Parts: sequence; structure tokens; C-alpha cells
Amino acid sequence: MRLLLLSEYFPSSEQAELKGGVEARCFSIAQELAKRHDVEVITSFQGGPRLDEVGEVIVHRVGMRHPYASSGALLSRLSFARAAAEKGRDLPCDIVDGCNFLSYLPAHRIARTHGARSVATYHDVWAGGEWLRHTGLLTGVLGELWERRALSLPWDRIIAVSEHVRVKLSARGIPAERVSVVPNGIDFPALQELKAAKSAAPSICCVARLVPYKRLDVLVRAMAIVSREVPDATCHIIGTGPERHRLEHLIHEHGLSGKVTLRGFLPRHDDVLEAMKSSWVFCLPSEVEGFGISVLEALGCGTPVVCSDIPALREATGTAATLVPPGDATALGAALVDHLRDGKLRARKARGGKTHASRFDWPRIAGEVERIYEALAGNN
Repeated sequence: MRLLLLSEYFPSSEQAELKGGVEARCFSIAQELAKRHDVEVITSFQGGPRLDEVGEVIVHRVGMRHPYASSGALLSRLSFARAAAEKGRDLPCDIVDGCNFLSYLPAHRIARTHGARSVATYHDVWAGGEWLRHTGLLTGVLGELWERRALSLPWDRIIAVSEHVRVKLSARGIPAERVSVVPNGIDFPALQELKAAKSAAPSICCVARLVPYKRLDVLVRAMAIVSREVPDATCHIIGTGPERHRLEHLIHEHGLSGKVTLRGFLPRHDDVLEAMKSSWVFCLPSEVEGFGISVLEALGCGTPVVCSDIPALREATGTAATLVPPGDATALGAALVDHLRDGKLRARKARGGKTHASRFDWPRIAGEVERIYEALAGNN
């Protein structure tokens, strides 16, 4: 098959400088399917060559220079969407998959141009108020309009990354027979081979964009509790975003300088995984997730997970994680203290986490996506 994937961001090398779960999924599935099919990706331009090759995947980087941003950057985002639709006219294909929100409209247009099958991979549904709640007025209004238009299109197939997302799609009127659920995945064998000894002192790791709905403020407040009960404990938060200055102020306000470190973006994904694997506990206090690859990666590393009790994380972790009410710093702090103090609890959670995470290896996930593509192409 000739597969064309559209993603706002895509790594520039096989070392996978990943900035989020959406990019990780597109990269991993593209690499797997390129072993058996012709795979091309259209993504935004962030410098470097416009025509690139990452592994066996041909990558077209289009539009004006577009920095990584969780919100805003409207001009460069629209430039990417328009340029992607134009580039796609020159790339004959059997399947076009819009792998993230911004790519849906150009992906459907490209599919229509070539008479190809159209697929949208949905990581979450924000239409109906969440755009305004999470991104502010301007981005929120534009995001709401864009997503409503995307949901109105006659897609041949929508792939939801979780049952939670499928339910949200159904609530927006998408017929169940047009939706398949294929979860996100991890490179489980690579996590087992990764060498990273546990830190000598108690440590907590969090990997998340620094945006309001990830609720990192709750983690900082929880660390005020942890530091009283486990004085030598530290917390490392990996990620970038507009909340950095607010979090720095909160860390200082709670006297946690030296206890909580904002490490920023780590270009090598292996460095992120090493931080996860060397930590005693992984924490994700988010109140909004479509799936949550980072919690699966932590479980695959054998690092116990404490995270918010929200539908997507409940679904992603099964019974392997410790769940706490979202937004409750007291409950989060208590759960973290329990894990840091109890080695037997950590060992039990580590074993269960690995068993659970092993079911989400990327080759298996890519195989599920491949079968959907093949069924669509066979009916074309």
C-alpha cells in the first residue's frame, strides 16, 4: 500500500526527538509500516531539509517555520495546514491518515483529490467547550470551529486511541460503525534493554507539557507534603510550555527549590526514558488525557505509577497504577509518600506494571492499524 500520514510534528532522525504522544504514535507506526509498505509523511517545517528521510519513511516538511507549541502560533499552524494540502496533491496514495487535530482537514482534502481512503486518528475530542476551557478565547474559538468541521466530514474510518475517546466521538454524533479503537503503544523490548539504575535517594519523575490541564501545580503542592514526610525526596518534571514561570513561582513559594526541578525538553527520548527508569515513582496529575503514553512507558520501565483517576488513564493503566482524585494535592502527596516509603509496594507495582505494559508493544499496535488500512484499501 501507498500510505500518506499527516502530522503537525515529526522527528528529524530515528533517535526520535519526541515532544508528545501524538508525535510518538505517528513516528512509531510509520516506522513499523514502512517495513512492508511505501510510507510518506507530511509534517511542519522546523528547519533543515524540506525533503527528508527518517529510517525508511520519506518526510516532507512544509509551510513556514513552525516552532513546537501547545497553543497559539496560529499563523504558522495555518501555513502548515494549507501547505500540507498543496503538497498532498503531488503524492498519490491509497490511504491518507490525519494523525492529529491540525492535519484532519488537509488529510481529507488530499484523500478526495486522489480517490484514496480517508482516516482520522483521534487522540481526544475537545469540541463542545473544552477548546475554550483549555486554550483561551482566540485559539479556543478557532479550534472549536476547526474540529466541528473535521467531525462533519465523511471519513472512511476514524481511529480512536481509547474507548474514552470513542465515547466522546459517539457523543458528537459519530456512528459507532465508523470508529475503531486502537490504543497507543510503547517500544517494550527497548525499555527492557535500557540501562538505568534506580537513584540512590527517593525520586519522582513526571513527563508532561507545562500547560494548565496537566495540573503540574497539583504535583508541586503534593511535593510540599512529600518533602515533610520524606525529606530527601526530589521531583524532576520534564517538558516545556507556557506554565513554566507560574510553576517556578509556585516552587519558590512552597520552599521547594532544589526539591522540584523543571528540566525542560530533553531532545533524546532515551534520556527521558532513563529519567523514568531511574526514578522510584512516576507521576502524572493531568485532568485531561486522550490516552497517556507516558504512563505506559513508565510501567514498561518497571517504575510504579501514581496518576489521576480520569477515564483515559484508568483505561491505559488497568489495575497497574495507583489512581488518585484529579486536583487533590493531599491525596496525591499521600500516595507518593506511601510509594516512596514502601519498597515491597514498589516491587509489586513494578512487576504488575511490566506485565500490563507488555501488551502495548508498537509492532502489535501497528499491526492493528495495518489491518484497518488493508480492509479500507481492499474495498476501494
